Amino acid sequence: MEQLLYTSIPDTADRAYWQLKTDDVTHSLQSFVPIYPELHQQLKVQAWNASQTKLAKKSKPLPPMDVEQSGHF
Repeated sequence: MEQLLYTSIPDTADRAYWQLKTDDVTHSLQSFVPIYPELHQQLKVQAWNASQTKLAKKSKPLPPMDVEQSGHF
């Protein structure tokens, strides 16, 4: 079987990535779980690193204030 190449975690409509997990007693739908847990873990780590990098770029510290100009406010 050819394994699909994923670059991000797809939504739950992707039946090639997710499978339904049901309760054995009540046979009711509990949740969606990834078919390939190792791939899911890798994609989660990549997404986390990407979001942390983006946050770090947004929250750059301000440059130090010029002492000579600080009295002009």
